[in-house]
Amino acid sequence: MLKTKLMSALVLAAVGATAQAAGIPDALTFDGYCDGITGITDNGNGTFSGTHAYALCGGYTDTGMVGPLGRNMLGSGSGVAATDSSYPQFGASFTYVVNADGTWSLLAPEYGGLINAGTWTSGYGAKVRGNRPSFQK
Repeated sequence: MLKTKLMSALVLAAVGATAQAAGIPDALTFDGYCDGITGITDNGNGTFSGTHAYALCGGYTDTGMVGPLGRNMLGSGSGVAATDSSYPQFGASFTYVVNADGTWSLLAPEYGGLINAGTWTSGYGAKVRGNRPSFQK
């Protein structure tokens, strides 16, 4: 009986750990913008996946994101970098770098590098101001 309880506790701890990708919550909002990332999941192989959420933006469609887990990304200690699947049609590859310290950056080599940056809050829908997505300054 004790062995079963211990195994159950270990399984629950492992599941909880995989739900958080490199210290990032499972959903977040880019502060001051209507978009964020939901369903952030550690895939267990050094990568994570999620959805670029636009539900609060009006007129935009959610898109898939995938990328590597990382350490010391842009000096933050840990985080994730995700390529957003919605922008190749516009001739751009947008990559969001989300750091565990509560900061994020949006990079697009086709547009000269850094497009936007800011802070994020845990949970989708937090600190939303206006209906402008994070790729618009």
